[in-house]
Amino acid sequence: MILVTGATGNVGSHVVRQLLDEGEKVRVMTRNPSGHAFPDQVQVVTGDLTQPETLSEALSGIERAFLFPVFQGVDGFLDVAKRAGLRHVVMLSSVSVTWPEPGWVGEMHVRLERSVEASGLAWTFVRPDGFTTNDLVWAPQIIEGDVVRGRYGEAATAPIDPRDIAA
Repeated sequence: MILVTGATGNVGSHVVRQLLDEGEKVRVMTRNPSGHAFPDQVQVVTGDLTQPETLSEALSGIERAFLFPVFQGVDGFLDVAKRAGLRHVVMLSSVSVTWPEPGWVGEMHVRLERSVEASGLAWTFVRPDGFTTNDLVWAPQIIEGDVVRGRYGEAATAPIDPRDIAA
């Protein structure tokens, strides 16, 4: 069985769907199970990445996990996960960790990646650039015929669809 954290988000929701489509057994952990609808095949448990004492049930019997990057909580998750027998963690990170000056967000992801690496678990980091769904904030401007202006007109980015990140 595979645990998916962040299963209600832009990427995690697609991870869940794609795993199910591949015939995998999926468990999702959420702070508010009654506040979200998941496919019937999904096992849903309550838990919070920032509260390690809530993670035992979610990690019981789990060998692989998709980890949403919560900046306060990864060390507790990794401790409980190792004791529960987790073998491999796939963590959603950021391309900014590869930049010469990663900035605040990049530094936070660097710290998370280092914790995962130091855990002794097998790991995979997924480092997307901007999400195409972030561009939806411009939709009202575009619909009204307005010009969309960017702060960094000369910047080069590679926005990616969250479904592709999940894949």
